[in-house]
Amino acid sequence: MFFIAGTRTKIKKEKFIGIRFCPNCNGFQKIYAMKVIEQITFFFLPVFWWTKAYIKGCENTHGNKLSKEEYQNLILKYSNFPNEEDTMEIYRFCNAMAKGYESNEENADKIFNQLKDRFDLKGYDEDFLVLVKNILTLQQTQEVQSKIIL
Repeated sequence: MFFIAGTRTKIKKEKFIGIRFCPNCNGFQKIYAMKVIEQITFFFLPVFWWTKAYIKGCENTHGNKLSKEEYQNLILKYSNFPNEEDTMEIYRFCNAMAKGYESNEENADKIFNQLKDRFDLKGYDEDFLVLVKNILTLQQTQEVQSKIIL
């Protein structure tokens, strides 16, 4: 008679917390609060598991480690955040509105005010203002890079 036992590590997305620029991926990504879960398996079925770590980041690079308290505060802070679908629509709107604009505070405020008029941001104004500023900055950087002649 033989037994098959082992361990495995899983990353579980707990809460969507917005779209942000990920410096590791060098682009905008969906950001989540996640748990790293360690499991003991018996015949490939988990029989015991525990939370090994808490992280905040995109699905690809998993970003930064958090303490349990920071993780719980993050979950609480983003409890009413717009869902992924609504946030993607907001992101696409910001991207379309930012085309052709120079990256500065006045343009960011202008686009942000249009954003507030069209969408319910549920009190997360600061998060979406940062998103607008990052989109403007990235678009201007890409525009400048495309004009460089080698």
